[in-house]
Amino acid sequence: LGDVYKRQLSGLIVSVFLAVMTVSLAGLMVSNVAYYSFKDLSLRGRVPFTTTVFLVLIFIGISIEPPIVLFIIGLGYALSGPALLLRPSVKG
Repeated sequence: LGDVYKRQLSGLIVSVFLAVMTVSLAGLMVSNVAYYSFKDLSLRGRVPFTTTVFLVLIFIGISIEPPIVLFIIGLGYALSGPALLLRPSVKG
């Protein structure tokens, strides 16, 4: 009987987490929070070795565990907008 309650509580926690996440992402979609657009990213010239290794590691992670790695990448991008908003701007 106790195992049933644990599963129900676990399902409730996941449901509440997803509801909060959905409302938060909806709020970010209609806000004026600026996100990095990657328009100035140029991979045509010379690319640093560390960047190449980082990209290869991302592709390896995606091929090993796609849902988790893509969720982490998406979550990181979603949090990058508010993080850039909170970062003090350098005027010069």
